[in-house]
Amino acid sequence: MENAKPKGVYIFGVMLILVSVVQLAWLANYPYYVYIFRQLPAPLIPLRFLVSNALRIIGLICGIGLLRFKARYRKMTLTLFWFVLITVYWKHPYSAFENHLRHVENISAASGMNTMFDLKLFAAVCTVVAISLDIIFASGFIYYFSRPKIKAYFK
Repeated sequence: MENAKPKGVYIFGVMLILVSVVQLAWLANYPYYVYIFRQLPAPLIPLRFLVSNALRIIGLICGIGLLRFKARYRKMTLTLFWFVLITVYWKHPYSAFENHLRHVENISAASGMNTMFDLKLFAAVCTVVAISLDIIFASGFIYYFSRPKIKAYFK
């Protein structure tokens, strides 16, 4: 059992694959993406969309590479998560959550449902939660995959 591969690598790899696939599916709705980020200058929205897709595709590729215990994918994923930490506020702007919740509120009103939340407060809470989850996951990943014991498994 001494040479058994660490389960954490599999857990992080599968999580990275699943999150990337789910987010790529969400990104398939470009008109909604434009609506969510409509506060940005119009020329920046397609650029942000391309970067968002590229990061998810890189995440998917890295997740698969991690499951194969390849050193270059470990390094690539570490770089990806350092990028996430550096750009986390750009990734999760408050205005995007506010727009999303406004959209939900409009759908609810159209269907006759009453929304019972303070939009601005809820958007702020969602922003803090999304940023916190990214910071926790990225930091945990960087810490785990930088450990010498884990590095030794990658060729």
